[in-house]
Amino acid sequence: MNKKENIGETSGIQGDGRMENNIFESDLNTTSNIYAVFEDDGITGWVYLYDNENSCIVADCWIYNASEANHRSREERKDVPPPLPKEYLVDDPILIKNVKDIRFKWSDDGYAVNVIINGYIIAYIDLCTSKSYNVNIKTSCPWGNPLTL
Repeated sequence: MNKKENIGETSGIQGDGRMENNIFESDLNTTSNIYAVFEDDGITGWVYLYDNENSCIVADCWIYNASEANHRSREERKDVPPPLPKEYLVDDPILIKNVKDIRFKWSDDGYAVNVIINGYIIAYIDLCTSKSYNVNIKTSCPWGNPLTL
């Protein structure tokens, strides 16, 4: 059903546009022909759902902010999504300091996916409702919706 690709960490700017120290992982669901793509750009971690047939991103989901030491203002880095503001972060978040394992668990039809990092379900994206959810978001905001497990 799924084709897993682990590109791992990059160093330097690659010909495909990946930036230094990115973590990039993707998984193709062959039923829906949609890729789930995880990317950590050093400021934030996001998952994008990419429609392989139409060559476009159809959904995205904030996963985490990188450590505060790596945060730069949005004005300095307009090429990447901004971090989630603290007012939307749950009081006791699941901290992801070192991504060791990224997994995608797809629905049978391939139009929804759980994002599992280091063994924890962190996020869920549902293309049918056009919504994304995250366990570390406490109230609905532009970055997503709260996910309760």
